[in-house]
Amino acid sequence: MKPEISVIIPTYNRAHTLPETLQSVLDQSFVNWECLIVDDGSSDDTRSAISSFLLKDKRFVFIERPADKEKGAAACRNIGLEAAKGKYIQFLDSDDLIAANKLQSQLEALKKISAQSIATCKWGRMKPRWNVPQIYKSLPSYNSTARPEKLLTTFGKRFTYFPLHVYLIPLNLIRKAGVWNETLSVNDDGEFICRIILNASEITFVQNTYVIYKQGAGNRLNGALTTEGIKSYIEAWQLIEENIFQNTGIENHILVRQAKHSFFERIKTEFPEVVLKYKDFFASKMTRKEYVYLKVRNRIINEFST
Repeated sequence: MKPEISVIIPTYNRAHTLPETLQSVLDQSFVNWECLIVDDGSSDDTRSAISSFLLKDKRFVFIERPADKEKGAAACRNIGLEAAKGKYIQFLDSDDLIAANKLQSQLEALKKISAQSIATCKWGRMKPRWNVPQIYKSLPSYNSTARPEKLLTTFGKRFTYFPLHVYLIPLNLIRKAGVWNETLSVNDDGEFICRIILNASEITFVQNTYVIYKQGAGNRLNGALTTEGIKSYIEAWQLIEENIFQNTGIENHILVRQAKHSFFERIKTEFPEVVLKYKDFFASKMTRKEYVYLKVRNRIINEFST
């Protein structure tokens, strides 16, 4: 039987975390899935660490990135998309987890609405020394909307976001919006999901399920703090800014201005030469006054909503 959902997991030297991630896929109440594990040239014992999954369940498929393909998570996800047989795509990092009813609950929700809609859900964090994850019960992003671009505004105004594995995405929507940008080494996920949101016809928030982001396995923003990483991060936001304008007609979108402000504050002392080089990019960043105002406003809103 052809799988309805393809789970795509890029991995690199994650033999110590990948089995738990795969177990969260195996535990799904929905059974008609395939799980494509795309290895980015691991030098650890990744394959042997997951051999029991591969041997016992043919829904797990191990794919090695060809030597002539670009290295990186974005390229591995594109390799997974090329091999995917499902109508819906679940992206999952090799150290994160999904609740047992995640695929079933979101698929049921998507089947009730338009074909190019996406599903979101609750999410939480798990830190190394925690015994149980912290699931956020209420966030400003926990809403359904027939205007998907509103989610980007919420991200900008409320200083929030969704990790990638929150989404369940129709494959035909990915084909419409475009695959992963393999030239970006940092913030490729933000650039990709922005295109998905802008091309979606609707967003449905599924209340009764969640995903877990495993914190402590590497901070992407910290990884950006090299000259090359900063360049990629800025290029990604330039693409996001362009895509938002092309799809909505909105210039200087609050999400982009907020990101520019936050990144400027992070690098201005350590990388003054980079700030000078990209002065035109940072010229339209959120002002300090607006940033503080939104921070205070959000704090007040959060206090009254709890």
